[in-house]
Amino acid sequence: MANPKRTITLENGYTPAEGYVKDFSIVIDSSGVYHLFHITGQRGKGCFDEGNEVCFGHATSPDLWHWTEEANVLTDRPDRWEGAHVYAPYVLAADNQYYMFYTGLNSTISQRIGLATSRDLFHWERSELNPVFDPMNLKWARWENGRRCGNCRDPHVLHYAGFYEDDYQRGLYILYYTGLTSDKLACVGAATSHDLLRWEDKGPVISRPISKAGTWMLESSHVFEHDDKYYLVWNNGQGLHYAISHNPLSWQGLEDEFLMREAWSFECLFTRAGRSVFAYFDKEMKLRLGILEWNGDRPTVIRIAEAAQLRELLAQHRKNRV
Repeated sequence: MANPKRTITLENGYTPAEGYVKDFSIVIDSSGVYHLFHITGQRGKGCFDEGNEVCFGHATSPDLWHWTEEANVLTDRPDRWEGAHVYAPYVLAADNQYYMFYTGLNSTISQRIGLATSRDLFHWERSELNPVFDPMNLKWARWENGRRCGNCRDPHVLHYAGFYEDDYQRGLYILYYTGLTSDKLACVGAATSHDLLRWEDKGPVISRPISKAGTWMLESSHVFEHDDKYYLVWNNGQGLHYAISHNPLSWQGLEDEFLMREAWSFECLFTRAGRSVFAYFDKEMKLRLGILEWNGDRPTVIRIAEAAQLRELLAQHRKNRV
């Protein structure tokens, strides 16, 4: 990294000085600073090229608009289950520390999900239980160790309030990930856990025929709650799609909606005054922000181009967190 303390505004999109932003996660620390973790690599190289996408980029921001580039984290470890590449970090706070779920790829591009933890978001330690989710024995999944591109990637974790009052306090979590069924349907799989370490398979929560254009699979899934409904957002084709359910473990048979074009890796950050602020990366592989204007179940998308669009919503969000 040429300058680890380089700071830029989001007006033209955030990208590191040497690299790019692909699948990412944004988490806020106890002092109110936002941390961005993302896939990064050398421009001009692909995700499967040797030596590329082998660590995660890291940046910090006081306001989601001004971003300071930090040192990369979690470099790959050769000759292990994650020896070829690491993809798609997702970070959440729990138990007075931070949990980073991520995809590890071996030399045949077979994918599993790993975990690292941190107290400060700068120094990370891999779990001794890694990989914490391994699809090898899932009868419904088309996955074999050694198969080219065995699909189990793009983890996202929802802290689920549950149908029962004590589920949230007990720490019920749902892990979502990109998968492929035994009959070759693109899917988002799910698993549940009470400790973020041991996961119980719940099978596919949505499945679709593989797309013939753009992103083939149901990539980079993200689930958020709005108005007592669960929104599953994913990349497929040339942009973002979503489906709505009352059950966070099934969107099967429900209608797809198109959200926006030329946007990938959606993440809802917060909702205030009937508007949700979200992040995504664009075709230039730069971090961007947008707003969902809610009018019923189907939102209208507004791309954020100026800090003023964000400032009021962010102030309301910070006030609510105090």
